[in-house]
Amino acid sequence: MAFEQLFTLEDALALLPRLRNLLQVLMAAMEEFSAKGNEYKALDDSKAHGNGYEVKREGLTSRLAELRRSIDENIEAINQIGCQVKDLNLGLVDFPARRANGEIVNLCWRMGEETIEYWHTLDTGFMSRRPLSEF
Repeated sequence: MAFEQLFTLEDALALLPRLRNLLQVLMAAMEEFSAKGNEYKALDDSKAHGNGYEVKREGLTSRLAELRRSIDENIEAINQIGCQVKDLNLGLVDFPARRANGEIVNLCWRMGEETIEYWHTLDTGFMSRRPLSEF
């Protein structure tokens, strides 16, 4: 498997502040998108088409479009960094890297963790993370 970019631990650590900010905005937009989508569905399902229905529907439609753009833009910004988002809901990210023995592995980080402390082989994932002391 070929990767466009391999990261050193230092490179990946330097990107965490930017990545953290992008993921915070992205995850908040996804949460609001889900809530507004549910609100839209409930409004349509209610069949109560009076009492400002059209205004509410237009407002929700507009907000959903804004959120979709924000989600797409933030995903693209994360992709431009070169890391691999494994789970948007968890904010789980892998950085392809080369171990001293030449093996290509993933440095593994997720939202809520202060720094990168783990790695795993390409054929395993989050549940098989190992401490950087074994990197």
